[in-house]
Amino acid sequence: MLAIFAKTFCMAQMNEKEILSDELCDKLCILAREKSKELGIDISFAVSDRHGLPRVYRRYGDALD
Repeated sequence: MLAIFAKTFCMAQMNEKEILSDELCDKLCILAREKSKELGIDISFAVSDRHGLPRVYRRYGDALD
């Protein structure tokens, strides 16, 4: 569910010719962190561009330990 929300937010912020900016990646990470806190769970979170190339990875709390 979080991935679907993040993808929807991301697509609303860019058009077909733009690349995934650092600022947009930061916004997505902030949203993921807020949702993690709201749900009370630790998560790992990755952002990739439309070609599947990784742009950013974050781990919050003890996720994946």
